[in-house]
Amino acid sequence: MDQLEQSVADRILVLQRVHAREVVARDKAEAVRDAALGSDKRAAAEARVRTYEASIERLERDITELEGRQDAEYQRWKRSAHERRYGPPTFEHLLDVEFVIE
Repeated sequence: MDQLEQSVADRILVLQRVHAREVVARDKAEAVRDAALGSDKRAAAEARVRTYEASIERLERDITELEGRQDAEYQRWKRSAHERRYGPPTFEHLLDVEFVIE
């Protein structure tokens, strides 16, 4: 379980870094949009801003999901770890061995 928790913490950290880069890129795109003189350039810059905002919202949703441990992948791995640890033991027939004493 410790490995699973560390994995989630690492994923959160990576997503937070990507989020920070997207916020900086959005801010730059907003500056370009505000400085645009023509309507075509302004519309293109506005489209880039909207793209960054959608990406930022998706990242925030993913981070919140991971922090609440509601991520589907986390749930699957947690269930698997729980079954391995607390499930009934299973036995597998591996070899047929015959001892002959002469």
